[in-house]
Order: sequence, then structure tokens, then C-alpha cells
Amino acid sequence: MQVGIIGSGYAAKQRVAALKEDQRVRILGIAGQYREGVEALAASAGTVAFAHPEALLQHPRLELVFVCGVNRDHAHWVQAALEMGRHVVVEYPLALSLAEAQRLLAYACSRQRLLHVEHIELLSGVQVLLRQQVPKLGAIFAAEYRTITAYPIAPHRWTFQPHLFGFPLFAVVSRLHRLMDLWGPVESVFCQVRYQGPEMPERFRSCYCTAHLHFRSGIPATVVYGKGESFWRSQRTLDIQGSLGGLFMDDDQAVLVQGTEAQSLNSGSRLGLFALDTRMVIDHVIEHKPLYIQPETVLAGLAVAQAAQWSAERGEVVPVPDHANTTLQPQP
Repeated sequence: MQVGIIGSGYAAKQRVAALKEDQRVRILGIAGQYREGVEALAASAGTVAFAHPEALLQHPRLELVFVCGVNRDHAHWVQAALEMGRHVVVEYPLALSLAEAQRLLAYACSRQRLLHVEHIELLSGVQVLLRQQVPKLGAIFAAEYRTITAYPIAPHRWTFQPHLFGFPLFAVVSRLHRLMDLWGPVESVFCQVRYQGPEMPERFRSCYCTAHLHFRSGIPATVVYGKGESFWRSQRTLDIQGSLGGLFMDDDQAVLVQGTEAQSLNSGSRLGLFALDTRMVIDHVIEHKPLYIQPETVLAGLAVAQAAQWSAERGEVVPVPDHANTTLQPQP
């Protein structure tokens, strides 16, 4: 199978490493926005650096493309690839609006092409651990998922440019998926976002986003995401409090507390998840094996992100829009 990659950053490098280990595929070429990075990655992969993504997508032998570039451009290149009849894998988010994501998934269905949105957090040892341990906590009273990244000096990267990064909870929709995988649909959201930096709106130096989720099951949960110069300590924690115990995760260290006993748990390594996702995609296209995430799951997370964006703009609680009427994409 002839595959191509759009992008040259971290995700693109992980895809190259995974594809080089799979004898069923050949990397036909790499393209992207940053010429120097594209040429370096193509050289490491032993393949061709295309001058522009359109040239790669138009190659007659291309069958599958991985879209790994700037968040803002995901939807554009997904659309272009589908128009050329290619199967597509895209890193989350699929798009920076729910409506655009719905349209792209419907278009992929009409073209009978695979459109797979990577969500490796659902494959992780952390998620496996949560699925196993959370039922032991009884009735869930509260949960908080906090991700803060402190930077002494905010880097000049696209991830600090709002028009390229997108609304925070679209950009880090994986945080929503992790909780929704445990507790199902979200009924409503109240969200607040704060940016800091003299170059706003072109670039922020700090961003802080809090979203209070009310699940249909009645569970309240808070998702906190922040990064930049205004933070002095990085944090990656998940606290879940229940009637029979609590589960507390700090980075990859997990502790289950029940009564007077505390048990350390192993959540495994985060390494190898891109490789697993890549292998599952190739298995799906060639051997028709099932994937681990379906379009309605992708849209469920983006529906919550969209409601959070509207909440931040309006300053009020916003119900999560209905997304259930999207047609499933057929198996290619």
C-alpha cells in the first residue's frame, strides 16, 4: 500500500517510525508547510519530499494519507484527500467546528473512503486502568482532570497561535474523550477561557481553560487545561471521588484509596500508541478488521467542545448539541 504524510512535526515523525516497521506499506512521500522539516523527515524515511501537499495528493499511486499538520488545516487537507479518492487518517481534531466535522464524515461516507481520526488516549494503559478501576469507586461524586504545562518563555510555535491552534477544547478534545469513555454523554457545559500576552489575538503567552461538565448520568466533572508563562508548575492529574473510594493519578502514577488502604497501580507506558493506531488502520484497510473508534464517538467529543466554546463566548451554561443523526461511514 502506498501511503503519504502531510506534516513534519511530532505526530508525523511517529507515523514515519510506525510505517517503516510495517512491510505491507511503502511511504510514497511527505509534504507540509515547513519545507526544512519536510525534507529532513523525508530523508530519514528514505522517501520523497513533495513541494506541496496537493502534489502528494495528486500522485496516482497514493492510496492512504496521514494528515498531521496544523489544527486549522486538518479539515482542508482531509477534504482535498477525500476528493482525490484517498483513505485518510487525521490527528485530532478533525475540524475546528462540529458542523465541519459532520460534513467531512458524511462526505467520506458518500465517497466510501475511510476517515479515521486518531484518538490514542483510548488505547492507552491509563484508559485501560480507568475502565477497570472506576467501577470499584461506587457512585461517582466528583472528578477533575487537570493538565497544566509551565513554560519559562512561551515558544514561537503554532500551538500558541489561536487561529492555528483553535479553541482549547477542540485542540485537546482527547481530555473530553477520556471522561466520556467512562461516563457517556455530556448534557451541558459551562466553560471559561483566559488568554494572556501582548501579541493577542495573533499569539498568546498563556492560556487557561476550565470546563464544568454535567453528564447525563448526573456526574459532575471539571476539565482544566492551561499552558504558558503564567504557570510555575506543570501538572497532569486526574482525581475521581466515589462513595466507595477514590482514584488519584499524577502523571502516570496511580493510587486507589478505599477506606484506610491505599494501593499503587501500574498504568503502563505511553510509548508505542501511535504505532498501535497505525497498525490498526493498515489492518482495517487491508484486512477489514474493526477500528477502536467510530464516527459518532468523534462527533460526541467535538459536540462537547463546540458547546464549551459557545459557553465561553456567551458566559452561560450551554446544552450539548445533538450529533446522533450522523450516518456511519461504511467499511471500505
